[in-house]
Amino acid sequence: MITFIIIGILLIGFIYLDIFLYKNTFYDKYKIPEDVIFEYINEVDVFSDINYFSLITNENVDILSSDEKVNTESTGTKQKTISIKFNKKKYFLKMNVNVKDVTVPLVLRYQENITTSLMNVTYPCDKALYIDDYDNKPSCVIEGDISYDKVGNYPLKMTISDKAGNKIEKNINVKVVEPGQKSSGSSNSSKPQTIYFSDVISKYKNDSTMIGIDVSKWQGNIDFKKVKDAGCEFVIIRIGVQAGRNYDYNVDGNYKKYIEDAKNAGLKVGVYVYTTALNYEDGVKAANFVIDTLNGEKLDYGVAYDWENYQYLMNYEVSLHDLSEGYRGFKDKLTKNGIESHFYASKYYLEKFWLNINEPVWLAHYASSTNYQGKYYMWQITGNGKIDGINDNYVDINIMYK
Repeated sequence: MITFIIIGILLIGFIYLDIFLYKNTFYDKYKIPEDVIFEYINEVDVFSDINYFSLITNENVDILSSDEKVNTESTGTKQKTISIKFNKKKYFLKMNVNVKDVTVPLVLRYQENITTSLMNVTYPCDKALYIDDYDNKPSCVIEGDISYDKVGNYPLKMTISDKAGNKIEKNINVKVVEPGQKSSGSSNSSKPQTIYFSDVISKYKNDSTMIGIDVSKWQGNIDFKKVKDAGCEFVIIRIGVQAGRNYDYNVDGNYKKYIEDAKNAGLKVGVYVYTTALNYEDGVKAANFVIDTLNGEKLDYGVAYDWENYQYLMNYEVSLHDLSEGYRGFKDKLTKNGIESHFYASKYYLEKFWLNINEPVWLAHYASSTNYQGKYYMWQITGNGKIDGINDNYVDINIMYK
């Protein structure tokens, strides 16, 4: 009996001892010791491609959690809770990263000097073309006084800003003149210089290049056998066009005949689509049109994405990011269907506008040589080409690099 009592007392003692030790070893996993070092950059630009752990600048802990990208698709504070180990104990701490829009709007065009006649009110902002990377409706404000009932020069300041407060300022001048004195500038009525396909072959054809053309219904009737005999090696055909934001896609009137005749002539083929896509979903819609229209047609050079609606930007109220997402949606959909995609744009817009596009580029630069610094697989050197087989119209001539 006494033995059982002693055993019971010992058991109770062990229990209380265990509780005592537990209480004295328990710690708060969220109360980080003062000697923990964990420093990181806490501000990043919207749409930047960055991981949480790449922001860490100094630390003396072991990180137990896995890394992930910061969600920079929208501004605001983004938080990640991570598990760390310090002095053989585990803790949880939070990384708070503030995603900010720090990029000024992009001004593509504005009139530095505007001439107007008496009582003919003009709005300088209406003559400007601008877009922001994040804000889909940046503002344009004019500062300064102008009297449209008095001849003279009026210096003004145009400020284009986004909702985050990023702004760009331009000095402009409005000149008010007597009626009939308004100058519209010198006009250039000279005919475009004709570039002959044979000359392009002589200058640019080598073991690393192929010379070809791109066509749409505007080229009319084409004798592709003569085109092939002239030295043309490939043709890029417009498969369809979307005439405006709310319009359906229409198959190019000559697409089916062109692609059949071009293949029969022994030419390699690719296609392009003229689109007004403004976001990811629109890009997918463009891709679906291409897939349905191709209907299994085999291509040698995939599909090029052609967006050229810059003059309508102010009506669309769209951000540059969303426009770039249009191509991403297009590419994603085509890739899932085993179709290669390319991106078409002029040198000016590739350098000034499509800064987020890192894709196979079909470069348009009408010059005898190009100083474009980006990568491109094909160069459209002229829109005023002439080749046997296309008698009534000019044609675009292209150099493709192997």
